[in-house]
Amino acid sequence: MADSRVFRGTVLPGRNLTSATIERTSNELLGVTGESIVPGSLNIVLDTPLRLSRETKRTFNGGQGFLWPARFNGARVWIYRWPATPLQVVEILSLVHLRTQFGLSDGTRVTIEIERANIASVGALGFLGWMFVWLGRSDLFYRSNRYRRHAMPASVYFKASQCRGNTAREDFLRSVTTIAQRLAGRLLMRRRNRSA
Repeated sequence: MADSRVFRGTVLPGRNLTSATIERTSNELLGVTGESIVPGSLNIVLDTPLRLSRETKRTFNGGQGFLWPARFNGARVWIYRWPATPLQVVEILSLVHLRTQFGLSDGTRVTIEIERANIASVGALGFLGWMFVWLGRSDLFYRSNRYRRHAMPASVYFKASQCRGNTAREDFLRSVTTIAQRLAGRLLMRRRNRSA
C-alpha cells in the first residue's frame, strides 16, 4: 500500500462472538468482500486509538458490522468493527486462519497496514475520552467483562468509539445510574449492618 499507515498492537484471546456472526452472514460477506471469510477473527488491541472512515466502510449484518480492507504480514485482510467498538480494538477477518498461518499466540506483537483513505481523525475529544476510559486498560476490553460492560457506554459517550457517541447519551446515563444505585445499596447495607 503506497499511501498507508502502520499500527502496532497485541494479539489477545477473544470472546468467541465473531465466529457465529461470520457463519450466519457468510453469503452476505462474500457479496460485500468478494472473498470467503474464515469464521472467527484475530483480536488485536492497538497501542493507539484508531478511528476508521465512515465514508469508506462496507457494511453487513443489517448495518451492524463494518469492514475496511487492510494488510497483515502482506496478506489482504478485513478490519471488522461494530458501532460501539472502542478505538483501540480491531478484529481481523481473513481468508485463512491467521493464528495458524503466521504462528501467532496471545501476547504476540503485530502490525497492521491501513490505507490513509480509510482512516478518520480521532479528534481531541475522542483522544481525551479514549485516554480517560482506556489508557493503561486497553486489554480489559477482552479480559474483563465487568470493566467492558461499564466502559463501553462511557467510551461511546466520550466519542472514544467507532460510532462517535451518536446514540450513547442515554446508555451512558443508564450505566452511571446503575453504578450509583449499586454503590448506594452497598453503603446502605453497611450502615444497616453496623447499626444492627
